[in-house]
Amino acid sequence: MITEKITEFQQSILLSDEEKRNGFWLQDDNHLPNAKCPLFLSFMIPAFTYGFNTALQKAKLPLKRTVLKSCHGHAYQMMIPYEGDFEQRIKEHQEAMRPLFPRMKERLYEAVEQKLMPFYNQLDEDASRVLTHEEALKKLDELFSFYQKAWEIHFDIVMPQSAIGTMLEKMYEKLTGETNPAAVYELLVGIMNKSLETERELWKLSELAKKEPAVLRIFANSSPEELENNLSKAEEGSVFLKHLDRFLSEYGYRKNEPHEFLGLTWIENRKRPLEIIQSYIEKNYNFQKEFDRISKERQEKYERLLERLPQSELKDNFIKTYEMALKGICIRDDHHFYIDAMLTAKSRLFLLNVGKLLVQSNAIQNSEDIFFLYLDEVQTLLKVPDDAVKLIEKRKAEYEENLKKKVPVTYGTPPEGFHENQLFERVLGRIEEKATATQTSFKGFAASKGTYTGTVKVVHHLDEFQKLKKGDVLVCKTTTPPWTVLFSSAGAVITDAGGILSHSGIIAREYKIPAVVGTRVATATLKDGDVVTVDGTNGVVTVVKQN
Repeated sequence: MITEKITEFQQSILLSDEEKRNGFWLQDDNHLPNAKCPLFLSFMIPAFTYGFNTALQKAKLPLKRTVLKSCHGHAYQMMIPYEGDFEQRIKEHQEAMRPLFPRMKERLYEAVEQKLMPFYNQLDEDASRVLTHEEALKKLDELFSFYQKAWEIHFDIVMPQSAIGTMLEKMYEKLTGETNPAAVYELLVGIMNKSLETERELWKLSELAKKEPAVLRIFANSSPEELENNLSKAEEGSVFLKHLDRFLSEYGYRKNEPHEFLGLTWIENRKRPLEIIQSYIEKNYNFQKEFDRISKERQEKYERLLERLPQSELKDNFIKTYEMALKGICIRDDHHFYIDAMLTAKSRLFLLNVGKLLVQSNAIQNSEDIFFLYLDEVQTLLKVPDDAVKLIEKRKAEYEENLKKKVPVTYGTPPEGFHENQLFERVLGRIEEKATATQTSFKGFAASKGTYTGTVKVVHHLDEFQKLKKGDVLVCKTTTPPWTVLFSSAGAVITDAGGILSHSGIIAREYKIPAVVGTRVATATLKDGDVVTVDGTNGVVTVVKQN
């Protein structure tokens, strides 16, 4: 039977008052921004914790372990420092990672082909067929186990890339004297990945629409909400939608919020991709021209670097390391495409099918309600049907409240050496900054070089994308691949969360726009209409004029 009493399973993923007092917990709003629904937390928190800790042992990272838990629907991470010799452990980590550098991309795609896609194909089948309660229970157990395996693969794939990046940074600093680590990553832009590939395919569809006058008129005269319906009414528009569906069959297993079961996938609702296509038409955006320009500039910059560096063993090692890093740089976005985004999207569709069983048992009112239950509650309802409608209503209200709630950045006291430990900062970001009402400047990570002065637009979620106009300064908590479309319009980017290797920093460098990330205070300090100067070289944001 379903009760409001916190179960043993729920205790394992929820942050208790005792844990807040006895540990140091930092909100992980870079990887998992915003409040999450109970069912997503049920899968994600155990999987993240298991996957990270399993991979870090193999990678010999200088950490004992990490723990992820939730409070008010938000994710908090506690990192327990390595107790041995830190420098010796770093050497062990580098030696463990070094043999993996030449095959980083191949390792990901072997996992995609051999482990991820076979399960996803089965998940697709289970999402579309009629399940018995017994089958649903079995499939839920399989999905829970697979989530852990998928996130072990996730960290097993990204840790070598993080290691080669750190190694490259140190070599670059010794060779050039450049202390800003973002500088070396500017030499790793302009390489195709799944996020850019998705954007390119959407751009191709926008070019296709331009060739059909009737389709072009519909895009010019329809709101995003009207596009699909208006296209379906015209013969040329219906043909265009078939092209879109072919795109979605490969690229549509994603959501506006990739780390959350709530919210429609592109497969379920074509509004978001159509909206992006419309924006490309309006801006007359040319993806290929921009991509080719950035790739050429990267190659020229690299060649100029090599020309000015005297011959040395360090230079030779840098070249070898750089070539391996460049070959594997695509996995930053490709792993997100195949694990973060696709796993969430395909799991959502399967879980909705399980939700239908609970609707038929009169436990919940619609299949979406399943996401407001914890996993053990879903399992209980499949075994012994019960009325969970009132509990669902309570959970929905709590979820809406959590979305609006300003939760603490941290709980507890940082352990000794936390602020000096660059590994903690690289993973979890800054924790020092606090917003003040009169703040005229603040710092963050210098993620993408350059200086830009422009008008602020604070964007909290995808429904607000339309407010960002060409040349505006994008201010947000963080960005994920669905936000990439904004970077072709933004003059600069400022985020609350993340570091130089966050999605925001990476994509800002791809688009050659200044970025200051991980400020912790941007969305609390700035408002629409403010004019700011973004110094992406030194990591400083200055308020020029308040609205």
